[in-house]
Amino acid sequence: QRKDDGIGGHARDHLGFQDAGTGQAQEQIGAVDHLIEEGDKIGPLQTVHTPGHTPGHLAFYWPERRVFITGDAFVTWPVHCPGWPNAMLNHEQSWASLRKMAEFDAEVIAPGHGDAITNNGAAALRALAARG
Repeated sequence: QRKDDGIGGHARDHLGFQDAGTGQAQEQIGAVDHLIEEGDKIGPLQTVHTPGHTPGHLAFYWPERRVFITGDAFVTWPVHCPGWPNAMLNHEQSWASLRKMAEFDAEVIAPGHGDAITNNGAAALRALAARG
């Protein structure tokens, strides 16, 4: 039986951790072949650097559809906020990232946690940014 170390068994097995049962190293998934930077395009998505939750956190904006995939830079559960306060590594950067995201003309906001905002998402970001 595996010891619960907070990392799911399947993820742990595939990310290069030692197997708790055998102690043998597990194979790592692929190598990084390209670093993603602010403004890079991945298909129709534009990358947006949104540090705060983590230093390298990225969000993705789809201009043609006006969809912003915020990840953990903005959540709607249990309340609208720039990430959960106990999960932000840098609160100042989190608020700066929220202000940055509020500049985009997003109709839909797809957060990392909680329900999507499907109507006038930019207004929700701007209202929250004005409070911080």
